[in-house]
Amino acid sequence: MDASSGNTSDAKRVGFNTIFNTAGGIILQLLTFVTGVFVARHFGAEFFGQLMVAATITGYFALVTEFGISKVAIRIVAATGNAERFVSSYLAIRLALSAVSLTVLAGVIYAVDFSTSLVWLLIAYGVTIPLQVGKLNWVFQARQSMFIDNFIQVSEKLAYVFCLFALVFSIESIIAVPIALIASILVGNVLSWVFYLRRADQPISWRLDRKFIKSVTGEGWKIGVAGAAMRSNSNIDALFVNAFRGDIQTGLYGAAYRLVNVVVMAGMFFTKAVYPLSCKRYHESRSSLGEFIGYSSKLLVLVTIPTVVVLAVSAETIIDLILGQEYADAAAPFRLLVCAAGVTVISRLYHNTLLACERQNVFLKIMMISLAVNLVCNVLLIPPFGIMGAAIATILTEICLLILGYASLARVIQLKTRSDILAIAVCTGLSSAVFLLPFHVLAIVPMFVAAYFILLLGSRVLGPREWRLVRVMLGRPTV
Repeated sequence: MDASSGNTSDAKRVGFNTIFNTAGGIILQLLTFVTGVFVARHFGAEFFGQLMVAATITGYFALVTEFGISKVAIRIVAATGNAERFVSSYLAIRLALSAVSLTVLAGVIYAVDFSTSLVWLLIAYGVTIPLQVGKLNWVFQARQSMFIDNFIQVSEKLAYVFCLFALVFSIESIIAVPIALIASILVGNVLSWVFYLRRADQPISWRLDRKFIKSVTGEGWKIGVAGAAMRSNSNIDALFVNAFRGDIQTGLYGAAYRLVNVVVMAGMFFTKAVYPLSCKRYHESRSSLGEFIGYSSKLLVLVTIPTVVVLAVSAETIIDLILGQEYADAAAPFRLLVCAAGVTVISRLYHNTLLACERQNVFLKIMMISLAVNLVCNVLLIPPFGIMGAAIATILTEICLLILGYASLARVIQLKTRSDILAIAVCTGLSSAVFLLPFHVLAIVPMFVAAYFILLLGSRVLGPREWRLVRVMLGRPTV
């Protein structure tokens, strides 16, 4: 009875947190989508390409300040329930890393012959690095207070939108984008501290906790290096495209990637909600964790595969409708990138669970292997094939990550969802036959969704358990 009650409670918690993450994430992605499209169309592919390069370069330096610390800190706070003891130590570590990061970035800007406009973009984005340290989202995530976490993120994004439109039309320069970002981060900092201080269980201890520092640095560096490899897998191709094909091709590829990133971030809503509970279940019952993650992967695949099919088939229509004819050449790489995004959404669940199971070493090895695969594919494919080569390199890398992640996790916990996932794939394949009909793609999509849903019911992939889960997530009693 107690176990059943606990499972129902956990299901509700994950359900509500997923709803909060999804609601907040949808708003965030809509705002990101609107601003990304606006910037791409307003400034054109060439300037958008410069923006992508600057954001990519400074993004690597920002990783140094994070270096896996948040993941370990979330794990520690989720286990102890005490954040006040560790906040000052967390801030001290990240501020020290920020100083190192900014020093190296300044050296790179001085040593490399960047264009003047790119230098100013790098400086502006560099300012955001130490400002990001002050946000306390990691505390709210550890306490599973996803409503607060998402409220802060949405408020920050709204501030960014307001500042962006105000600055773009007043100074008419691409530098308006990072300046608006700086202003929005300050808003996020203020809000996170206001919420944190009002809900703090006890006064903050400003004494540095040596054990915490040793733990997050000793374990975090592995996650940090793996995170850097993951970031490289996500956007180092933009640097290769820029080096071999210039700003315009980088802008086309970056625009397609920005649209596809909406799919990736949507999938992260669920995995972010699952992570704290996975940390808890790993120490309580590995068999329970195996069942939990296996079923979670089924739900992800259930939604992700048909979404990828619809977006891939509708690539030309989406690009033309959203970005315009200037970005028509982005449709082909978009189709491949959206397939890679679907693989990413599923593999990230396995990777996050490896971290929850304290397998930082395994996670690091996976990321380093995938980085090597990504670099080799980019070097071989981008020079002859341009942005299509970059997209092919991305999908090959993500497939590698999925295989390695699943195989590694299967050695730690038992996963029993292969038959369900195969059934979902078959249902999707059969449903996709409707796209052969001689109608416009927008008319066929509803037919595809209906056929997919009917096949799921017929194959019993959707059953009583799924309906009970829906009821739990809606807060309704189960029989």
